Amino acid sequence: MAEELRRADAASGQRRIPLAAYLGAAILVVAVVTWAAVRHARETPWNDNAITAQFASLTVKKGQRSVHLILTYRLTNNTADKYRLPPPGSSELMRKTPSGQLKEVDSVLWDQDTPVPAHGTAIEEFDVSEDPMHYDLDLDDLETHDKLTDFVNQRLARIRGLEFSDYIHHYNIELPKGWQ
Repeated sequence: MAEELRRADAASGQRRIPLAAYLGAAILVVAVVTWAAVRHARETPWNDNAITAQFASLTVKKGQRSVHLILTYRLTNNTADKYRLPPPGSSELMRKTPSGQLKEVDSVLWDQDTPVPAHGTAIEEFDVSEDPMHYDLDLDDLETHDKLTDFVNQRLARIRGLEFSDYIHHYNIELPKGWQ
């Protein structure tokens, strides 16, 4: 009886592929797919003309703790595919400084659900939040129209234009200065 069990185990063991072989094959497939995706992402050139922008308007709103500079742009999609701005982390908004450098805009929101149709145009708002406390001011200090205007003009003077970098599609979108 014991002899029959050993033969049955030996026979079934020869027919079974060890779990380690399946696991090794799965790891190999994942590694190859990851390598191909990373290699493709590195090889994709940046496109500065896929999405172009035209400044439309500036709106200023006072919030409970900050001043919101709402910069509205008309985005034109020059590609054959529908486009949406990706979320922060996969993209970022940079401001051009008077010295010509690019610096990240710290607190900005945009609508990631606005579709820009293929070969079409859509309106997108970038809500840049400025905290007066960072400039030794209180929001109450900006109660008059003149003081609020001065504050906004000082903030905008630091911006020579904007650039939106989409790390997923490798698009740089030039957002030209249109204020003042």
